[in-house]
Amino acid sequence: MDKRQLVVISNNAETFLKIFDKAKENGFKISFCKNVNEVIKLNKNIIIIDTIIGDEEVIRSIKKLKSEFLKVKLGIIICTDKENIENLKKYVEKGADDYILKPFTTGELELRLTNQIKLMRAEKNSKMKDIQFNALLNNTPFMAWFKDKDSNYIKVNNEFMEHSGKTMEEIKGKGDHYVWSGMVGDRCREFDLEVMNKRTQVVFDEIITGKKGIKQFDMYKAPVLDEFNEVIGTIGIARDITDLKNKDAKLQILMDNLPFPVWLTDTEARYVNGNKKFLDYFNLDMDKLIGNFPNEFFEEDTVTSIYMENNEIMKSKKTKKFESTIKVNGEIRYIEIYKTPVLDIGNEVIGITCALIDITEFKEAQKKIKKQAFTDELTKIFNRRALYDYMKGKHDYRKIGMMLIDIDDFKNINDYYGHNFGDKVIIYVANELKKICKDAFICRFGGDEFLVVFKDVKDEEIICKKAKKILEKIHIFKEHDFSVSIGIAMGNEGADINRLLIKVDLAMYKSKELGKNRFMIYTDELEAEKNLTLNIEKDLKYAIVKNEVRVFYQPQYTIDKKLKGFEALFRWQSKKYANVPVIKIIEVMESTNLIIDMGYYIMGQACKFAKKINLNRKEKIIVSINISAIQIMERDFIKKVKSIIDETGVNIKCIGIEITETILVKNIEENIMKIKILKDMGITISLDDFGTGYSSLNYIVNMPLSLIKIDKSFISGMNIKNEYVKLLRLIIASAHSLNLPIVAEGVETEEQLEKLNKMNVDYVQGYLFSKPVEEEKALELLENYK
Repeated sequence: MDKRQLVVISNNAETFLKIFDKAKENGFKISFCKNVNEVIKLNKNIIIIDTIIGDEEVIRSIKKLKSEFLKVKLGIIICTDKENIENLKKYVEKGADDYILKPFTTGELELRLTNQIKLMRAEKNSKMKDIQFNALLNNTPFMAWFKDKDSNYIKVNNEFMEHSGKTMEEIKGKGDHYVWSGMVGDRCREFDLEVMNKRTQVVFDEIITGKKGIKQFDMYKAPVLDEFNEVIGTIGIARDITDLKNKDAKLQILMDNLPFPVWLTDTEARYVNGNKKFLDYFNLDMDKLIGNFPNEFFEEDTVTSIYMENNEIMKSKKTKKFESTIKVNGEIRYIEIYKTPVLDIGNEVIGITCALIDITEFKEAQKKIKKQAFTDELTKIFNRRALYDYMKGKHDYRKIGMMLIDIDDFKNINDYYGHNFGDKVIIYVANELKKICKDAFICRFGGDEFLVVFKDVKDEEIICKKAKKILEKIHIFKEHDFSVSIGIAMGNEGADINRLLIKVDLAMYKSKELGKNRFMIYTDELEAEKNLTLNIEKDLKYAIVKNEVRVFYQPQYTIDKKLKGFEALFRWQSKKYANVPVIKIIEVMESTNLIIDMGYYIMGQACKFAKKINLNRKEKIIVSINISAIQIMERDFIKKVKSIIDETGVNIKCIGIEITETILVKNIEENIMKIKILKDMGITISLDDFGTGYSSLNYIVNMPLSLIKIDKSFISGMNIKNEYVKLLRLIIASAHSLNLPIVAEGVETEEQLEKLNKMNVDYVQGYLFSKPVEEEKALELLENYK
């Protein structure tokens, strides 16, 4: 038993001493007072009032103790005898808690004291629970209450009283009809009955008008059970969600006015909200949407993508864009979805907001633009841009074959038949290629070029067969013959397209060099030849500056071996290109227009030489200079020739110009006119390499020539075929009939000289007499000739 303070009010304390000795042993501290005034000053828990002090004094003591110790629980026990028992009721009404009859035993007293202690403890615990309950109730920011089984309020908190505008005294024992206005009371009673009958919790929204205005509450109700598991009432909590609902309403208005679908999900992809655009886009209903998962509405592939995207967002905690396709009402749509994580104050993801932009029209337009961008307008097949896109894509192959087809002399087709006809030829070739190369990628690569790519080619033979078929099929259009030249190159998986294009281009141009209307397969030798050409071109640009260019002179004689003149010849004194034939270097110069500047340089040197050797000479020695067709086609060609002659001061009659039949390829009339001007100036004009090109007797008649040089191939051919002899006789006779002397080039043997003498050739030139020599040697020849 706990240590307690026991006070006895009595006039005869001795009667209690013996009995209270036992109480002391049980932990009681005992004090004796004669009246209540003495009790006030003492510590006390339990007070025994002996009725021996008189009835009035007993009542006065009870009143005094109750008034003085309102906040302290005192156990008041009345000690009386049987004669005074009728007054006990009066004492209890005034505040006494128990009584004990005299005479009493120690056990009886101990029982009474123990009961009082238990009652005091119980009351203290009850008060503590009331304090805690009231503290909890009044410190919650929500309305809270407790009702009995009839839905009458037993307890409410401060928040409840503030919103209702009523005090606890006014509310206690009253129902919702009294506290609230309108239909709220009926609805509240319905939910109370549901809670008590079903013994379950309910949550619902309710709008309640009170002192704080019209408010919307999130209501929670639950049953209250006693120790026998019987329902004795209900408890409830009402959270003011007016601001939240207003925010939700504003958010919903904002969401519904967005021009694209927007929705919110939790971390498990469960739908929390969606705007009208979202519902309309997927033809969904809000009631069915909320709380459900994607698999309720979408196909498996789409659902898988949604979860993968959401996992990525939750991991990164960053906004990301996803592009995909989705089936909507049976139609495939292209969409972009922007997903943003919703984070709580602890930076943890609690949801994901999503916004959708339908890009179907953009994608379709993009496809259309791409198709237009990758399609040749004339032929409707792929264009060059499409080739690069195709080669960037992933293909399941190990080896590819590439074929470049070029229409031979297409410019002539356009010039002779018109561009409309040329376009029809292009279309015809494209259509034929589609028939022949059905499984290949075909594109128009340039104006008159087509490129074909074959996938997974096992060997070159397959490509060669296709090339042969193209040459067989594509050669005539509307009774007009034409041909194509084809280059072929092979490449492995992942080959650089630009390298392949270089290779196939080299092969195609080689097929043209070899006579056109054929195909050529790329080899490393072709690239080596190309690199050589590029290096020659690069180094030739600086050859004159480096003093590497030399002019050699080969003497020309009459048939009876009298020195008549010299032919000036280009030589490049370069150790790097010592083994490269001169003809190759000249071809490079002509293909790059370097021949123009080089030609004028040679002309200048030759004019100086001509002036030098003809000083004080009666019989003029003519120095002939080779002029390229490219030079002649220059607009100010005549002007430059005159300028060189004037600058060097050479006698114009000591200069000869050798032209080739290539001047008859284009600008024929203009070129002939320029040659005529030169001849009228007094320059000797020779037609070089006669019989190897385009010339005909008609051109010979009309061209302003001074003499004709027969190509050395005719001279060397005399010993091989008799037909060459016959042709030579015909050429010589024809030239003589036009009063044109003949120069035979490439004379190397006395036998050839003898035959030419018999054919009445006028002049000869060749290694039989002298190879081309430098100026110093040429001067020695002149000196020896004297």
